[in-house]
Amino acid sequence: MPCTFRDFIDRDTLAKSESGVFLKSVHDIPHLRIRTPSYRHGNAPEFNPIYGIVADPQQKNPIRAPGLEAKLAGRMKEQLECMGTPECQYARVGL
Repeated sequence: MPCTFRDFIDRDTLAKSESGVFLKSVHDIPHLRIRTPSYRHGNAPEFNPIYGIVADPQQKNPIRAPGLEAKLAGRMKEQLECMGTPECQYARVGL
């Protein structure tokens, strides 16, 4: 029975799900794709925080650098592409 971290997935949600092989890394084993809206965490900032882990190991002072943020977002997208991440996931992480 498919479940989330908290409970079983309800029948209505399962009825709307798709079954198939959507990820290259699953060795042709079918799995479920359940569409669900993405949401921001309640305390998430309006930007993607970057931290200098040597100077700020407790991550209390985010660096505001739009150029660096764009560069790191590009590198993140490259890594997701290398792993065969489905296109639908890019918007979820703000790419």
